[in-house]
Amino acid sequence: NSKLVAIGKALDKEKKPLKNVNIIIEGTTTGTNTKDDGTFKIEIGNTGEELVFSYVGKETTRIKIQR
Repeated sequence: NSKLVAIGKALDKEKKPLKNVNIIIEGTTTGTNTKDDGTFKIEIGNTGEELVFSYVGKETTRIKIQR
């Protein structure tokens, strides 16, 4: 049973990187934060799971994992 790794970059509306965005897998306590350049990497179990992105002063965003 292999794990998948989601990698990406959190950006604001002006395409500037957001640091310290909290990212968790919906329904779990598994999570990470973005680095200073907005990048993140998180190990996920399956496609179909949702990542929840939260950041102070911004709307929470959910993204479903797809291959």
